[in-house]
Amino acid sequence: MTALEREKQLLRTFTELADTLVDDYDVVELMQHLVDTCRDQLHVSAAGLLLSDDRGELELVASTSEAAAVVEALLDGSRESLVAIPLRLRDKTIGSLKLIQAEDDMLTEADLVIARALADIATIGILHERTLRETEALTQQLQHALSSRVLIEQAKGVVSYTNGVPIDDAFTLIRTYARNHGEHLGDVARRIVERRLTLS
Repeated sequence: MTALEREKQLLRTFTELADTLVDDYDVVELMQHLVDTCRDQLHVSAAGLLLSDDRGELELVASTSEAAAVVEALLDGSRESLVAIPLRLRDKTIGSLKLIQAEDDMLTEADLVIARALADIATIGILHERTLRETEALTQQLQHALSSRVLIEQAKGVVSYTNGVPIDDAFTLIRTYARNHGEHLGDVARRIVERRLTLS
């Protein structure tokens, strides 16, 4: 393959990878695509992506081979021909892209620049996916809070009417019941609104 052909192929690959980050994407598929690209474009014998777990230990999440010897080499990291590129965004390191060089085809400086760019795409993709998940979780939490607030307002009205007390006193009754029974305020309010609980 000529240098020009390789450059065109790499541009096409980076475009494909960038496209996957625009729309809804599967981060696992992205990581697998990245390690496959490393194997094909950098002519390494194997490539793997490892991410830090909660304890800060690296776990293999994508690899070009599931052979025990390859997986062990990627996890061990003591092999002479292994190149490790950290997945880093500013001062945050989330994992590593590891490449096992072929015996007769060592990585050049240009190869390492490409590998660094692929590692950066992996980092962006993984952190982007985590941000989306956190945003979705936050949205769900906010929606739950809003829904609970509506239920509590309805429950206050029910308790106020059935007990003949002011709204503020009705809320005090609901909150006291929830605390005394170790229940969430929203759950108590729901049962009151659904007429499964009556406070006296």
